[in-house]
Amino acid sequence: MSAEAKEAASGGVAEVQLSLVQKGRALVDALQPAYWQALIVVSLLYFARFDASFITLRARTVRPSHFPLDPVESSQPPQWHFTYQLTLLAELHMHLYPFAD
Repeated sequence: MSAEAKEAASGGVAEVQLSLVQKGRALVDALQPAYWQALIVVSLLYFARFDASFITLRARTVRPSHFPLDPVESSQPPQWHFTYQLTLLAELHMHLYPFAD
């Protein structure tokens, strides 16, 4: 098929060949920033949950039996503190930058 026939078949619009980088950039630009924010948050939470579970299981198997603190019990107070602080930060962000319609 000739180039003229291809152009006629596509409705008079010439085809543009994009490189892999250009295709990736087009995909990134096509999705809204809220999508990427949600994707990053979900990825971090998933990784954090997996990482913490692995460390907790490993710590329980290697810790001496006479060790007074359980790894889970000793990590809870900092987690509570940071969770509260991040919740306040998220609420402030939501008030300053509400979701756009």
